Amino acid sequence: MAHLTMVSGSGLISGVAGTENHFNVYTGRSGIGDLSVRIDGPSRAEVKFIDNHDGSVRVTYVPTLTGEYKVHIYLDGLTVPRSPFMVPVRAHGSRHYELPLPSDAPSFSRSTRAVRVSGRGVVNGLTMIPNEIVVDVSKSVPGRLTWTIEGPGTVESWQRTNSNRDGIYKLFYQPHQPGLYVIHIKYAERDVKGSPFLVQVA
Repeated sequence: MAHLTMVSGSGLISGVAGTENHFNVYTGRSGIGDLSVRIDGPSRAEVKFIDNHDGSVRVTYVPTLTGEYKVHIYLDGLTVPRSPFMVPVRAHGSRHYELPLPSDAPSFSRSTRAVRVSGRGVVNGLTMIPNEIVVDVSKSVPGRLTWTIEGPGTVESWQRTNSNRDGIYKLFYQPHQPGLYVIHIKYAERDVKGSPFLVQVA
């Protein structure tokens, strides 16, 4: 149902002309179905849909000119929450930051149900200081943990050394600009409960 649909991604925050910008629509259904996207702005934008096979659809669009765009998202002909999205499209700099954990990090689970995420960093954040996220996979069976941050500014990130020996990961990020950030935390290639986290950074 449209009113229960979640959307997130850097392509709803800012975009870059001449390149693919993307966001995800979480419908809870298999397939693309009656999902539609209309983009209004200074130029036409080619839109493509990819079924992620996990109840979500990845949407990409390529605007050719810079300026302000409106991204309208519909499911079953109805507007999803917060649509339309006002997206400034610029001619420079990708605004996507992908920050995987080190390749030698131990893996713990293929089920995300036992993963617990806490910490102020998934609720709200502050610029120029470390914001902490705690991920507890101690009760999960083996799997790999990765995370990404999408937002309007540069982000520094790191992991506390040896913090994962007991299945507790302590992740830190320090954004340089305020705004809305989207944090994806995945375990065994699937979003953990609550992910993506929409975090307003002041």
